[in-house]
Amino acid sequence: MLKIDGLQTYPAALNVHTGVLEAEVKPAQAMIAFADDGSTPFDKADKGQCLVRVQRVDTWLAVEDNEGCGGVMVTFTGLYRRK
Repeated sequence: MLKIDGLQTYPAALNVHTGVLEAEVKPAQAMIAFADDGSTPFDKADKGQCLVRVQRVDTWLAVEDNEGCGGVMVTFTGLYRRK
């Protein structure tokens, strides 16, 4: 199992919007796709659930979400690499 943890913040004018990813998924192919905590398959998710896809591209991780993983303007979508 692969454990995924992420925290994202977006500073707004009067407060801060946050989002959290906490999932355990079993990688099976080049792309990992899951809903919420990983216990719900991506293709069986209900409307409103946090949907995430992760794919390794060389030394990078390409992440895409449905903007349903936190508050307003919070997204995990982007390219990431280990420092």
